[in-house]
Amino acid sequence: MDKKRIANIVIPVVLVLIIGVALYKVITIQMEYREAEDEYSDLAAYVVEEPIESVAVQAETPDAAAETLAVLQEEGVLGAEDISEEPAENRSTDGEQRAVSPNGSAVVHIDDEALRGINEDYRAWLRIPALRLSYPLVEGPDNDYYLHYTFEKKYNAAGCLFIDYETASDFSDRNTFIYGHNMKNGSMFGCLKRFRKEQGLCASDPYFYIYRGGEVYQYEIFAYYTTEYTSDRYRLIYTEEEYDNYIADALRLTEYIPVHELDFSERPNIVTLSTCAGTYGTTERMVVHGVLVGVSEAE
Repeated sequence: MDKKRIANIVIPVVLVLIIGVALYKVITIQMEYREAEDEYSDLAAYVVEEPIESVAVQAETPDAAAETLAVLQEEGVLGAEDISEEPAENRSTDGEQRAVSPNGSAVVHIDDEALRGINEDYRAWLRIPALRLSYPLVEGPDNDYYLHYTFEKKYNAAGCLFIDYETASDFSDRNTFIYGHNMKNGSMFGCLKRFRKEQGLCASDPYFYIYRGGEVYQYEIFAYYTTEYTSDRYRLIYTEEEYDNYIADALRLTEYIPVHELDFSERPNIVTLSTCAGTYGTTERMVVHGVLVGVSEAE
């Protein structure tokens, strides 16, 4: 056979093989996504959320609360129907408002013992109400294992949300890192990009919650932006000067401006959520910084 006839035979065969391999990879990835979703859906049985119909706006004074609501309304984040009157029993005599619940929009009960029974690396549970994100947090022997294994330690591209193994798992460090995949289906930390895409989403509910050992750690988001994985955004913080410089840089880089000024004078601990930004293999990362604003007993 001449070269032209050979090419006419070989090229279609090669194309079919390429298409077949691509389809196999797509199907395999979709199956892994589904398996991971099913696993984490099953874990939800150990977390009971009791919705709260109305949550008070936390503010130092009624005037401050009104100012915050006005800003949110002006930006189109909230409409009149979204604002409920603060019940009298939730307002102190000096006008200061109390939160209905440290959990935000729901009272959350978590069976930590059962979750530790499934995975001894379990450390806490993370909720971001604005994104409807609710996942367990683990701490592995390094920062690689849980990129490829789920909470039940099954090999899967979805992995699991995990705490940096070099930071304290009790969130006592000045900056604790939590990593997760930017999943295309929006699971894991794939939903973090919604903060950048949906104007006003973060301002409408800028809190996330970490449940650990019968306590609720409430963090308020004060910055998010993209950076390189080799940047100093991933450095550990040991001194007060390093803390101040880190916060100053975060506030300079941020794409988000909180609706009210946050106080960093006492240097409260922060948590940084991190995921890939962009397509597979990118060196760019999205980070979301939250500062600790309260610790309370789980209800």
